[in-house]
Amino acid sequence: MKNLTIGLRVLIGSGIVLVLSVGLILPLAMAKLSELSNQAEQRELENLFVNLTEQGNRIKILAITTGDYR
Repeated sequence: MKNLTIGLRVLIGSGIVLVLSVGLILPLAMAKLSELSNQAEQRELENLFVNLTEQGNRIKILAITTGDYR
């Protein structure tokens, strides 16, 4: 280490800081993106369920009003 120039030491130190920063931030960002993705998927599935339920209710009402219910 004593044979390295100041510039090379700064470069190595900066590289280490960069690698550690990416190593810490990347997993956190990926976890947050995963959470956001799961929330969006859950919201879309809930909306789909509500839409299908409403459509089923409309079909039942239509069948009752036309006398074609069972």
